[in-house]
Amino acid sequence: MGSRVRRALSVAAGLRQEYGLFRATSMLLIRALARLSGGTVLVCLHKPVGDIANCRGRLLSRDEVERAAQDPALDLPPAFVAASKQSSCYGVVIDERVRCYAWTSPEPVRAVPGTVVTMPSSAAYVFKAFTDPSFRRQGLLRECLNAIEQGASREGRTEVTALVEIHNRSSLRAFGNAGFERCGLVLVLKRPFIAKRVGCHCATPCTWARDLDDATSRLRSATEALARHSH
Repeated sequence: MGSRVRRALSVAAGLRQEYGLFRATSMLLIRALARLSGGTVLVCLHKPVGDIANCRGRLLSRDEVERAAQDPALDLPPAFVAASKQSSCYGVVIDERVRCYAWTSPEPVRAVPGTVVTMPSSAAYVFKAFTDPSFRRQGLLRECLNAIEQGASREGRTEVTALVEIHNRSSLRAFGNAGFERCGLVLVLKRPFIAKRVGCHCATPCTWARDLDDATSRLRSATEALARHSH
């Protein structure tokens, strides 16, 4: 219980520092409501596709991804890899080993367990990312995101987008350092099912639906995966 209290206090302090007392209090109340229903509050992040000259990240081959799935340090279960054949994985390879990766998908993806989110066709949606703990704080996620942006440009997409839980300050900071801007919140309730955009100013926002297909449960939650990331 002590660790939960400390984590809650840390979240509250971080929100207050970033947003001020009034907005932080409002966000904490919204988050508490979401958690009581089994849901969460997500920050919607966007970045327009620009010109990326060079980066250390690149699209990984299927063989590289399958080898990376054997590395316990990478939080990349083989079952997830097998279920993600239609998705693309970008990564940074150091000493012939994947040290950081980020996945994108052209199809609807679970953003929160029990829900499916569909992004505009103009967007490359980052739904899972992770950095080897021994290689964190080296900007590797930024390199992966730059590679995704290069790929999105080649595919004719106009933006890269992601969803991160509001209390996951390390991932929010990492995406911010990569040039992503916050464009609103998504309040997700599971009982009853509600997915409500709050303050979203996206020209073409994402759409949400209840997860009615058990097959989609093979895909890990973006919030669950990104919560483990530390840049």
